[in-house]
Amino acid sequence: MEMKNLIPVSLFTLLFCLLLNPAAQAVVSPVGALEAPVKTNKELKDLSAEDILQLDRAELEEKLGRKMKLKERMMLKITKRKMKKLSKKASNQRLEEAGTNGLAVAGFVCSIVGLLLSVWLLLAILGIVFSAIALSKIKRTGEGGRGLAMAGLIIGIVAVALGLSILALAFTFL
Repeated sequence: MEMKNLIPVSLFTLLFCLLLNPAAQAVVSPVGALEAPVKTNKELKDLSAEDILQLDRAELEEKLGRKMKLKERMMLKITKRKMKKLSKKASNQRLEEAGTNGLAVAGFVCSIVGLLLSVWLLLAILGIVFSAIALSKIKRTGEGGRGLAMAGLIIGIVAVALGLSILALAFTFL
């Protein structure tokens, strides 16, 4: 097409688009510019963060009064996933700040020493007692050191069993 024919076609296309587009009509018509467009549906951004995180998709769509767009559904999934990660990270950080339970450390050390010196059953029994007390405290307070307490409990039980078997063998051969 020549340039002369292109100008009327482009002007016609521009006018046609302006007449059919409601947003463009508000700009073109002086009456439409004064009126605010009526909003029948809520937007996702108008909802509170609690609603978005606590409600599932069907409940959100019901609250919005419309079906969610694909982009909104995808962003909702991503946002919920990120919020879960952040809450896990925050809870882990709180546990790290709480510190390790002293009884868990004491139980672990007593159990290890009791295992190495199997004849001294007293240390292994102390390790079991300290570890059991530490587990109950950790459960109540949320302190760190659960793994140490569990290890101390298991090693203490093994140390007691090993010490008793050594003592039983010693008495049978005497």
